[in-house]
Amino acid sequence: TISAKSLAGPWRMDGTLRLDGLRTAVTASTGKAEGNGQMRLRLKADPDAYPLVIETDGNAGIVNGAAVYSGQFKISGADKNSAELRGTDGETVKVSAGKPDPGFRLNGKFSLDHQKLGVDEFRFET
Repeated sequence: TISAKSLAGPWRMDGTLRLDGLRTAVTASTGKAEGNGQMRLRLKADPDAYPLVIETDGNAGIVNGAAVYSGQFKISGADKNSAELRGTDGETVKVSAGKPDPGFRLNGKFSLDHQKLGVDEFRFET
């Protein structure tokens, strides 16, 4: 789904897509377009096949005819050993396949353009 208050933004998008054949839930939200061509952009990707969630928050725009995006990123472990199911009475029930793996977090700063993805700094935590 896609929604916006105006064509200038802010925009909200959510749905699924296939990245290299793997189903991935994606959400995105933007701010309004600034006069300098920059726009705040937040992305979240949750691939079904991997127990992790990738989130970014930064500014996107066009510089010298090429798309650029830079800001903060977070990659964290996701509990894929459980699911929420709806019972016959309509109530949700959480079903677990056992104790989740210990979590991890990777946080840092990134910059992305048409030539490279740069990770300027990062911190890995367990």
